[in-house]
Amino acid sequence: MAVFDISIIIPVYNTKDLVEKCVIPILELADDTIEVICVNDGSRDNSLEVLKNIQLNYPKMVIVDKENGGLSSARNSGLEVANGEYILFLDSDDWLDLEKFLELKAYCKDKYDIIHGNFNYTYDNKEAIKNKLQYEGTLSGQEFLSKALLTNQFSMPVWINLYKRNFLLEHDLLFMEGIYHEDEEFNPRAFSLAKSVMSKNIYFYEYYQRANSITNNSSNEERRFLDILKISESVSAFINNHKFDAQYTKMIKTYLALLVISGYIRIHDKAMARKYYPIMKEMRLYQQIAPYALPFRVVSLMLRCCPRFFFTMYRFYFEVTSKKI
Repeated sequence: MAVFDISIIIPVYNTKDLVEKCVIPILELADDTIEVICVNDGSRDNSLEVLKNIQLNYPKMVIVDKENGGLSSARNSGLEVANGEYILFLDSDDWLDLEKFLELKAYCKDKYDIIHGNFNYTYDNKEAIKNKLQYEGTLSGQEFLSKALLTNQFSMPVWINLYKRNFLLEHDLLFMEGIYHEDEEFNPRAFSLAKSVMSKNIYFYEYYQRANSITNNSSNEERRFLDILKISESVSAFINNHKFDAQYTKMIKTYLALLVISGYIRIHDKAMARKYYPIMKEMRLYQQIAPYALPFRVVSLMLRCCPRFFFTMYRFYFEVTSKKI
């Protein structure tokens, strides 16, 4: 039996100047139904000391101290000790809009496998920007992904979801360790297996945009792209092993093709882009993109007929429309 309504798992790595803003407001709620677990992932600054000082005033906060293993490893370690009925993953350089968070938390009583919310891009020097609207409704995970992905009304970060802990345990849903973009590997598996998803555009998560964060760091472009190829292989194998129906499988394959394309156009180094261009051509991703609507047909046609031009234009479009710093 769960001891708490929600366990909030917060991986901490070298965020000594930000973690208090993330953690303390939650602890000050004095809500006995919320468990806060901070996983110090081998920080090289004094993040652990900051956490211990916080714990002096809020002794119920749990600290897990481990060697550095990356974000996925820290989340998995937090899951091992969590006692909540639901799990929320919160990055230590972000924070929650507590009023909105409690609004979303109220849906836990209905026992959904996944509760899906929304987020704001938050900045130091300008007003926050709301993320795009998410598909709303109460339906199965496969139905939700099918409708949301194909209408561009779904965002992949795990931290805008509340996951029922028993659902994660039952299906052995852990994060793939040692990769970037782990959310893109985790969520397709989780939503594919979820019997019930409730999605509501409650903007409860404040996604802080800082130049040296993991997401906004432009280094390791090659590894990031290769990790996306690993993710595509992993999710494809998962879908094939579970023998989902043909229509749903086709939709996921379309998503994975677009994910690989998105990973490739994020390579800014021209020599590196040329290095992996033959691989992109060999993959024949246009064959995986189902013609659900006109934009998909256009992408498929351009990939087949003029891939270089397509990648150039898509890279330009991404840079112009990106909300990141």
